[in-house]
Amino acid sequence: MDRPRTDAVDDPLEGYVRPTADTAWWLAGVDDASAIAPPGQSAPQTGTFAPLAIGPLGRTGTVPLTSIDHDRTAWFYGKNAFVSDAVPGAEPMTADELHWFVSDRANLRTYEKRAVLDRGKVLRVWPRRSPRKGRFVLLTPPTATEVSVRPKGVDGLVLETGARLRPALRDAIITSARLDDTVVLACVVAESSLL
Repeated sequence: MDRPRTDAVDDPLEGYVRPTADTAWWLAGVDDASAIAPPGQSAPQTGTFAPLAIGPLGRTGTVPLTSIDHDRTAWFYGKNAFVSDAVPGAEPMTADELHWFVSDRANLRTYEKRAVLDRGKVLRVWPRRSPRKGRFVLLTPPTATEVSVRPKGVDGLVLETGARLRPALRDAIITSARLDDTVVLACVVAESSLL
């Protein structure tokens, strides 16, 4: 594929992140099958969300939510203000597993982890594995510092961003650059409740 002329494409990220490549051209080629793992990247050292225990799913093995060291696309779960670690290669829950999660009648979201970004840089993108398409969310972990009169950054955001990958990835790049922090881009693939 020939690369388009760079002077003919406006970079939508100009002014937000230091350009290391023609970002608009790169984003135009990203789709649901994209798997991107730039060499030499390491997982960011960052705070974690309030942990969600995953009970019967814990036997399948988990990795930290911001980990970029797993090759299989991972799912993770959210309930109220809590988010679980990621479960690479997870399968849909059985009825018993679902009942364990939602026995307190709280709404449970199943997310598919699609990308990890740090300070405007894409660390990894995983391909879509879920047969269901959903809306994308951006997750930023709480800061690891103590609460003080002048808090550093914004703590624990979960922001809805739309239903298409490219605009969501663009939003994640900008958000991670502007917050100077780590962002996980995920897709909501299921919501469950006993209500």
